[in-house]
Amino acid sequence: MTIVLAIAVLALAAALVFVASRRPEPPAPVDHGPAIQEATSKAVADLLRVNEESRRLDTQAAEAALQKREAEFRRLTEPIGKNLERIEKEVSSLSRDRGKADEAVRTLLGEMKAGLGDLAAKVLRTPAARVILTQAEPVAKLAQFAWLSTQLRFIS
Repeated sequence: MTIVLAIAVLALAAALVFVASRRPEPPAPVDHGPAIQEATSKAVADLLRVNEESRRLDTQAAEAALQKREAEFRRLTEPIGKNLERIEKEVSSLSRDRGKADEAVRTLLGEMKAGLGDLAAKVLRTPAARVILTQAEPVAKLAQFAWLSTQLRFIS
């Protein structure tokens, strides 16, 4: 019985060696190209669609934010514009008033110049003024001339 058992073990070992040494036939090559191409096309199409939708949403959000900022800017600058208009009106009014005041000052200066000329002529005609003006120093002469002009103003 041992011999039968030894033969059975040898037969099993030989079968095992035969099965282990036998190479399996390689499977037939499968062409995955069309499947990969289709999957890639679908993925690119989905990616483009998602990208376009994302851009559209971003554009809408940016436009909404821009409109909000423009409204805020208008709200903040409107009082400044009104104040500038008010200031412009005031400056225009002040400019007109200044022009009128300048003209009035010119008229008064002209009248004063004519009056001083007449006054100087009157003072120089008086003998007392001629004596004072010929004897006094220039500064004193000017002071005396001013005093004489005030006296003549009271007289005339």
